[in-house]
Amino acid sequence: MIVFSQKKVSQESKNSASIPNVSNQQQEEGNSPKSPVGMAVLLNEVGGSGQSGIAVIGEKDGKTFVTFGISGASKDSVEPVNIYTGSCLALGDVKYPLKDVVGDNSETTLDFGIDKLRNELPLALSVRKSASEKEISVACGDIK
Repeated sequence: MIVFSQKKVSQESKNSASIPNVSNQQQEEGNSPKSPVGMAVLLNEVGGSGQSGIAVIGEKDGKTFVTFGISGASKDSVEPVNIYTGSCLALGDVKYPLKDVVGDNSETTLDFGIDKLRNELPLALSVRKSASEKEISVACGDIK
């Protein structure tokens, strides 16, 4: 179960939130939690597209998974999505191609652990309008 707490968020950090991964055993034993194993990235609308959403990045069995939920896309839409170097304000090159968002969701598994992504920050997730209009971003979120 994922629980989000309500807290005041600065303008700088409004595009992402960490999801703590603290086991009940750690809490009961009074141990300090390990660093979060996952994170949520808010995908903000770009250019009046009407699309926004959330991506959850996590790790299972030493592999990173990226799951998207997008609102505002048509049921028939197929939109490329990638992890880019840089930030939404200054996107660099595609670092990791992901499976297209079809309709309103996408799921991709990458063959490495989440710590590799953390060590490569700054990175951003960008959803593109279509395969023929890859230069047009419709939603973007910074990975933090």
